[in-house]
Amino acid sequence: MTVRFVALFTGGLAFLPFFSDAQTLRSARTVWASDVADVPALARDVDLMLRSGELELASIQRDGVFQGRTHERLDQYHRGVRVFGGQLVWQKEAGRVLSITGKLFGDDNGEMSVNTDAALDANAAVAHALAASEANAFAVGPVELVVLPMKEGATLAYYLHVRGDRRLDAFFVDASKGRILLRYNDHRSQTGMIGLGVGTWGDQKKMTVQQAAGTHRAVDTVRPFGIRTYDVNFDAGTWNRYAADTPAFLATDADNEWRDGAVVDAHVYAGYTYDYYFKQHGRRGVDDAGLANINFVHIARQSAGFNNAFYDPVDNSLNYGDGDGITFNFFSSSLDVVAHELTHAVTQFTSDLIYLNESGALSEAISDIMAVSVEFFFEPAGSGRQRADWVLGEDIFINFGPIFRSFRDPNALGDPDHYDVRCAPQVCTEDFDNGGVHINSSIVNHAFYLMVEGGTNRVSGMRVDGVGRAQMDRIESIFYRAFTVYLVPSSNFSDAREATLRAARELFSAGSALEQTVRQGWDAVGVH
Repeated sequence: MTVRFVALFTGGLAFLPFFSDAQTLRSARTVWASDVADVPALARDVDLMLRSGELELASIQRDGVFQGRTHERLDQYHRGVRVFGGQLVWQKEAGRVLSITGKLFGDDNGEMSVNTDAALDANAAVAHALAASEANAFAVGPVELVVLPMKEGATLAYYLHVRGDRRLDAFFVDASKGRILLRYNDHRSQTGMIGLGVGTWGDQKKMTVQQAAGTHRAVDTVRPFGIRTYDVNFDAGTWNRYAADTPAFLATDADNEWRDGAVVDAHVYAGYTYDYYFKQHGRRGVDDAGLANINFVHIARQSAGFNNAFYDPVDNSLNYGDGDGITFNFFSSSLDVVAHELTHAVTQFTSDLIYLNESGALSEAISDIMAVSVEFFFEPAGSGRQRADWVLGEDIFINFGPIFRSFRDPNALGDPDHYDVRCAPQVCTEDFDNGGVHINSSIVNHAFYLMVEGGTNRVSGMRVDGVGRAQMDRIESIFYRAFTVYLVPSSNFSDAREATLRAARELFSAGSALEQTVRQGWDAVGVH
C-alpha cells in the first residue's frame, strides 16, 4: 500500500509518496512542497471526495491567531468505514480555502481494495481482545470498525480499548479471523470561592473552590470550563471502572484551608496550565470549547508504588499516582508533570497523534515542550525545586536531584539528541516504549531548546543561534500552531519540521529570522 501526502502551502497541493519505517502501522517520511498545484483546483478535488464519501468532516477548529479562519479536519473513509490515521486538514477564511495538508492511504491510483463486510461482530472482537488481556480486564468506550493500514496492506479491523490494572490498551482485532493485529498502551503518560492550600512541598497556593453542602469542594467555577478534582481515597476498583467521577469522590475541605498536597497541586496546577493556554494561545480549555478538566488523586496507597501520571483518552481525565514514598512523592506535585498530561488532552482534540512510533514521540514532545513553557510562564527561572528549567519531572523526587528528561543534554540520560542515534524500530518495537515514544521525543525537545537558547548539537556539530529566552514565546507559538493546526494522527518527525516552518512563515513572514532559527534547529538534530 502506498501512503500519499497532501502537500500544503500557498501554491496548492499535490499527492506525494511516502515510505514506511514503522514495524506494523503503515507510516512514512513526508515530502512537503511550497510550489505545487493550485489550491482552488485541489480544493475541488477534496470537495469531490467529500461528496463521494471518501472524506467526512470530523471537526472544525477556530483559529486562535487569525480571526475568521477555521481549520476543518476531514477523516478518510473507504466504503463507509473510517481509515485509521487518514486525515486532511484544510484552512478556510470567508469561504476560501487557504491550504490543505494531511495523509491519505491507498495504492498508486489512490484506490483501496478492502472488503468492508466483517465476518465477526463487535462482541466477538471484544471477546478476542479480552482473551489476550489480564484476568480482570474489561472493554471501555466505543468499538469501531476501521480500515487499518498495515505494512503488508490494509485490513478491516475492530478498534477498541481494554482497561486493565493501570493500563489502557488499544486493540485492533482482525474483523475476519479475530487475530490481534496491533496492541499498544494508550495511557498518555505523565460561584467560586478562594481557599488557601498548602502544596506538597509546603508552598501556599490559592484554591478556587465551590461552597456546597456545608463544606468546600475542589470545583473551580470561576474559569468558564471548570476544574474538578477527585480524591479516590484509594478505592482503585471504583476508579478503574470509571465510576469515581461522582460528587461522593470530590475532594472536600471543611474550613477552606486545604492541606492535602496531592489535591492542592493537581487542582491549582491544572488551573495554571489552562491559564497559560488561554493567555498565550487563546485556547479555551483542552477542546477549545470549554470542556471541564477532571483530576483524580490518591488512586492507590504509596505502598503500592503507583509511580505514574497519565491522561486517559476514554474519559478525558488526568490521573496522578501517589508515588512510593521512598523515591517519588505525589505525581501532581510537579507543575511540568500536570502541564505535560493536560497537553495530551489538547493533542487528542487537535492532531490526535497516534500514540505509537514517531507520531507518539511527537505527542510526548509537544507535551514536554508545553510543560517547560508553562514552567517558564509561572515559575522563576533557576535551579532547585519549583524553578523553571530545561529538565522534566524533577519536583516529584523526594530527594531533589534526579530528573526524567533533559532538553539541553538528552544524552546525559542516555536519550538520543540526533535523529541518526534515535532508538530505531528494530530496538524500539511497538512492545518497547510504544516504539520509542518517550525515548525519541528527546530529539524534538532538543531541537526546541536549541531554537530558544542556542548551542551546538553533540552529533552534527551544527550550531544554532537561538532567539533567546526573552523571545521563547515566539517559538512556543510556532510549535503550538504547527502541532494543533497542521499535523494529523499519522504525522512523523519530517512532518513536524515542515509544519513548524510553515507556522513560522505564517506567523512571522517568509524568510524571517525566526523561520531560519527553526530550520537551523531541525537541521542540527538531523530531521529533514
